[in-house]
Order: sequence, then structure tokens, then C-alpha cells
Amino acid sequence: MYLNYYQLQMMPFEIGPDPRFLWLGEKHEEAFAILQYGILESKGFIVIVGEPGTGKSTLLNATVASFGSNVFFAKISDPALTEMDFFNVAANALRMGRNFQNKAEFLIQLEAFVKAAGVQFKKVIFVIDEAQRLAPETLEQLRVFSNVELPGQKVVSCIFAGQPEFLDTIRKNRALSQRIFLSHIIQPLTQPETEEYIAHRLKVAGRDEPIFTAAAVQEVFRLSRGNPRLINILCDQALLIGYSTHLKTIGPETVRETTKNASVRLQSPSNNLAAEPKTEADAGPPSPLTPAAVVPAPSEPRPQAAHATAFRRKTAYFGFAALLLLLALAAISWLNGGFRMASTGPPKATEPAVGRDRSSAPEGKDGDVVRLQGQVVELRKEKEDAEAHLGELRRSIEALEDEHRQLAEIASRRNDAEARLGDAQKQIDRLTASANELKTFREKAVQLETAVAERDKKLAQVEQKIGELEKLLSQEKGVQDQMGVELSSRQAAIADFQNKLDAAKAAQVKLESDVQNVRSENARLQAQVRELKAGQPESAPAPAPPRPSLAPAPSPAPVSSAASADEPDPAQAIEFLLKKKSQ
Repeated sequence: MYLNYYQLQMMPFEIGPDPRFLWLGEKHEEAFAILQYGILESKGFIVIVGEPGTGKSTLLNATVASFGSNVFFAKISDPALTEMDFFNVAANALRMGRNFQNKAEFLIQLEAFVKAAGVQFKKVIFVIDEAQRLAPETLEQLRVFSNVELPGQKVVSCIFAGQPEFLDTIRKNRALSQRIFLSHIIQPLTQPETEEYIAHRLKVAGRDEPIFTAAAVQEVFRLSRGNPRLINILCDQALLIGYSTHLKTIGPETVRETTKNASVRLQSPSNNLAAEPKTEADAGPPSPLTPAAVVPAPSEPRPQAAHATAFRRKTAYFGFAALLLLLALAAISWLNGGFRMASTGPPKATEPAVGRDRSSAPEGKDGDVVRLQGQVVELRKEKEDAEAHLGELRRSIEALEDEHRQLAEIASRRNDAEARLGDAQKQIDRLTASANELKTFREKAVQLETAVAERDKKLAQVEQKIGELEKLLSQEKGVQDQMGVELSSRQAAIADFQNKLDAAKAAQVKLESDVQNVRSENARLQAQVRELKAGQPESAPAPAPPRPSLAPAPSPAPVSSAASADEPDPAQAIEFLLKKKSQ
């Protein structure tokens, strides 16, 4: 209803365990780190306890969402089931794909499932919410589940989240309490944490500017005592009232108005104990717990605290004795005054005037009467003063008795707090050792991340070199393709030239054949010439046949006009053939 009015994208104060609204303050961040460390290192059993509404379920959902597929989570929100129902719910959460009729089948299937997960280096985590509802028999079965493991590898772990009374259930099971490696108590939020918590949820919902004033936040803290669920209820109702009354900012009056029809138990406006800081004696146990917190060992109070307590007790006793002595003295004084009144006899009916002087009283009987009357008046005043003083002493004694009872209660609470403080110190030492181990693990993780970063850097360099080589290879391939094209063109030119050469050779052969034919024809012609010359009269010797030469030979003198026209010149024919061949 009020989303658009306050410029919100979603409901900021829903009471459901939504991981999107997870706020990791100092208390919740420590619990979140313990859960992650216990899962990563397979630390067996982990216990998270806190009052209703302190954010346990939200932490569990955020933890489940922070891991990938390497962890199988079997989250059971309502463990108040029978044995077989619990087994089937766990099998369904682990996605085994079947229901079981008896315990033996489930254990056989669970062992096979765990071995398969261990081979793949995966973990199996049972997450039990509302663990205070667990039956002792079911709790014992969970302890049996943790025995299913591989040699040298812890696969199965269990996370319990419940209310503080779950610790009593664990104390009754000694075998289980000895297997709890990590435990943590989630305390309510302080006032600064309440302010950060409200601002965080508004920011996740899409609102960066504050809606609640500082006084309103203080009122929310006082009424809720730092309980996150009650904070959500108060803020949601305050936003609804602000929307209905057209308020842009929420003040303390609006927050107090939400308590008129509230069905939850809230701090009354007249009681300011929630807003006041707790003293050392009233403070509860420290939040971090180790397995020793589950089964606390008896511890002796510190010597200095014991001496201080004894001194305070002695001082109270002496004061009480002094008051009794004063009371006794007052009683004795009052009794003495009564005895004097009885010895002097009853007073006369007439009383002297108030302003009359004793020195002016007459002598004799009248003077004795006046003196007796004055003594009676003084005794009455002393009696009244004694009664008033006695009333004051009684009131003082009653106040001192109340103070003495309060001191005794405070001393008893202080002794208990000192005993718890001693246990808490041991628990803090053990948790410090666990924190050191966690720190070592984080350092190793940082080293691994550094090594991975260096490998990634080297891999990037290798990929860059491979890219350069591929680029050079592509360039070389282009050059080879270009050379192949040029080689193909040259081969084509060579083939063309070879064809031309073959054609020239064929032409040469044909020309030689033609020359041979011409020579044969020339011989035939010369024979004919010789025959013609032989048929003519001998008037002069016949001239020698001319030699073939490159230069044209002088033609012989014609015998007759008919002979010169019919006979070809051999020299010209040979010269023609030689020119043809040269061409």
C-alpha cells in the first residue's frame, strides 16, 4: 500500500527469512563466518541459538545460498516429525528420488549417497531449523548420520539453529555435546545496530533517504528490545500509519501508536529498562560459545571479586547491627521517660499558661503543681519525639532491609556473572584459537588466489603470444597464397611459351620439309636445264651451275625469249626459302 508513497520497490520489513535483506552486523557477521567456516572445513556439528526473531532462519538461508553445487544441503524447517517421516523428508531434500519404508533402507541409501558425494569431493550438510522441536531419538539419529564418512575425509556435517532451550537438550546427550565444534548465541541488537538495520532494509527496498527520525529509531529499539522481528513489525505498522495520515517522516509518536493494538509483547512506555545499559551483574553471557558452553564446567570465582563481595556483606551486617542498637537505645530512653511519669504521679487537670516563667511560679503546693505540669509537657514532647524518631528508624530499617536484600541479590547475580565470565573467558580462548585457525585458512586462500592470479596472468601472456603467432601464420599464409597465384600465372606463361615453342618446332620441321622439297624441285629443274642445254648447238661451253648464296646471283643470258620465260631461277628460289625460314 505505501510503496509508491515512500518510493519503495518492495516491502522492506517483511518478517519472512529473505536472504536479500541479510544484514551482517557484528553479531550476525560472526555467526555467518562460523557457519561458512564449519561447512568449508567439515567441522561436524554447529549450533546457532537465539531468541525468536533474532535472524537465525535468515542466516541459514543466506548460508545455503552462498554455496554452489559442491555442497548438498538437506534443510528441514520443522523437525518435529516421526523417525521415518524425518528420514523421508531428508531424502527428499537430498533428492534421492525415493521413499523409504524402514530405517535400514535409508541408511544403506544414505551411505551410498555420501560415498558418491565424497568421490566427487562434495559435502552433505543437514540444516535443522527450529532445533528445539527435535525429539531426543531424532537427535540421536543425526549423530549416527555423522558417522557415515570416507577414510580420511569428513563428508557429513550438521547445523542446528534453535532457541536457547535447545542447549538443555544437548546437555542431556553427552555423546552429541562432545561432537559440537562450533556454537554461537545471537544477541539482540543495540540501538546503533538497530538504526543501521532499519537503514539497510530501506536501502535494499530502494530508498536511500531515511524515513524514521533518530527519536523514532530510539523508540523502536526501546519497544522491541533489539529483536529484529519485532523491529520489522513496528516499522511496517509505523509506515502504514504514516501512509494513512500522510506523513513523509516517521516520528516517535507514530511508533508508539503502533503499540495500541499490538498483539506481541512489547516494552511498556513506563519501563525504561530496555533503553538503559545493563550493568556487569545484569549482563547476560557473552555471545561466542565453544563446546564448553554446552556442558559448562564448574569454575571458582576470582579472588578479588570474592574479597569485594565479602567486604560488602560485612559492611551491610555492621550497618544493620548499628541500626538495631540505635533502636534499642531509643526504646530504653522511651521506657525511662515512662517510668519518670509513673513515679511523679498523675498530672493535675489544670495546665500552666504557655508563656509563664518558672521563676515566677508561687512556692508551696502551687509551685510543685506548676513544675509537675511543666515536666508532663516535656515528657509528652519527648514521647512524641521518640515516637517520631522510632517511626523514622523503622522506615530506615525497612529501607536498609530492602537494600540488604537487593545487595544480596546483586551479590548472588554478580557471583553467577563472574562464574559465567570465567567460563566465557575459556570459551573466548577456544574461539580465539578457532579464529586463528580461520585466519590461517584465509591466508592460505589469499595465497591460492594470488597463485591463481599469477597463473591467469601467465595464461593471458601465453594467449597473447599465441595470437601473435596466429597473426604471423595468417600473414605467412597470405604470402604463400600470393606466391601460389604468381606461380600459377608463371606456370601458365611457361605452358603458353612451351606451346609456342612446340608450334615453332613444328613450323621449323615443316619449313625443313619445304626446303627439302624445294631442293628436290631445284635438282629436277637443273636436270631439265641440262637437258635443254644438251639439245642446243654447241657454240660455246656451258657455264658452271651457280652456287646458292644469300645475295641474288646474276641471271644468265637468255638463250631465247621462250627459254627465259619458262625456266625458274634456282638462286631466287633458295633465297626465298631462306628468308621464309628466318622469319
